[in-house]
Amino acid sequence: MTQVIETDEAGRLMLPPELLGEVKPHSRYTVEVEGAAFIVKPEETSVQRQRVYQEWKKEWDALTEQISASWNTDKSAAEIVAEMRR
Repeated sequence: MTQVIETDEAGRLMLPPELLGEVKPHSRYTVEVEGAAFIVKPEETSVQRQRVYQEWKKEWDALTEQISASWNTDKSAAEIVAEMRR
């Protein structure tokens, strides 16, 4: 759906309720700016952020295990990077 909105005298954009759907009073949103576009999303709750972090941590731990299982040298990663920089 496309709808034209305009700024008020103070430069604020007011979004009509039909653009947001059913929302509770004082709902919070984040606004991302990409070039001339604005992306408006509901703010993530701490529970959602915790879930995202837990998923990321699980993937990170799996990658750590995969690298550890494939590591076939006595040198550490730091030693290998140092050698590459020489």
